[in-house]
This record gives sequence, structure tokens and C-alpha cells, in this order.
Amino acid sequence: VLLENEHSEKEREFLEAIKISGEKILGLMDEKLGNANHSSSKTAFANEASISRIHFNEIVKLKILLVDDDILNIKLVEYLLADFGMKADVALNGKLAIDKLSVKNYDLVLMDIEMPEMNGYEATSFIRENLKNEVPIIAVTAHAMSGEKEKCLSFGMNDYITKPIDVNNLFKIIYKNHVKAINN
Repeated sequence: VLLENEHSEKEREFLEAIKISGEKILGLMDEKLGNANHSSSKTAFANEASISRIHFNEIVKLKILLVDDDILNIKLVEYLLADFGMKADVALNGKLAIDKLSVKNYDLVLMDIEMPEMNGYEATSFIRENLKNEVPIIAVTAHAMSGEKEKCLSFGMNDYITKPIDVNNLFKIIYKNHVKAINN
């Protein structure tokens, strides 16, 4: 209903992300309940063949820090990870992420860009410059605009994924960055 009204480009992008995330959550719930007849049963797991090519035994024990201020996004990522036997610690903003990284070693960080107190760009810069921590940081953002990936990489992030999150792409990026980290 909200999408039928006029909105700025940023508001429309945000509302589209909410709509798609909601549809994915409904699809995931339907799949868990075994309801294949629901119209939203197109889930993030539609292409499990590509997921199976990833060596989950190599990434299932990774210590992941999920940095996001949106509870819906947090629950979605936690659900996607849990479905494959994985879990993540959560920080609700960049400042809290820095606190966690100061006391615990993580194998990977999933970093939202827009957050209160300290955004993903500021947090990544601090992690790289002040903590001297080279943990792989994956930008997670609703911004799919041209140049956004390059901007994320210029701030020291290792990779980039857009919301709503495609589960196949998420695990490919986690695996790719894990392999890079252990080979360095």
C-alpha cells in the first residue's frame, strides 16, 4: 500500500527492501512449515545446487559479527545462518562492533552501512586504522547504486552484498572471503 504513494527514491528503495524481505521471510516460514502452496514460497533457497558447492565444513565454525541496527535484518540473517548450523554475535551499531572486536577475535564481519552513533564506513575506518584489524568486513547495504561497491572498498571493506540478502550470494561471499583470509 505504501509503495502506491509517491516517495523519494531513497524511501521507495527502503520500502521495496522491506517488501522483498517480508516475502522472503514468508517463504522461509512456508518452507519450514512444509506449505509449498503459498504464493510467496519462492524462497532464498530456490537454488540449493549452488549452495551445495560451497564447502560448509570450512565456514560453519566461523566466528561472525553481524553489525546492523534493524531487528528485521538481524533476524533474517540469523535465520539464514542458523539454517546451515551457523550463528553470529550481534552489534547494533559501529561503536558496539568496535567494542566487540576489541575483546574478541572474529573471522568475518557483516557490516551494515547506515546505523546510528557510528555508521559502517566510520566503523570500518576505525577498525582498520586504530585497531589494526584485518578481519574481512562485508558491507551489507540496501544501496545498489553505481559506485557504492567501490566506495565500500575504498573505506577498507573487503566485499559488498545488497539487501534484501540473497542466501546463495551471502554464502559465496562468506566462503570467498574466508578462503582469501586463510591464504594471506
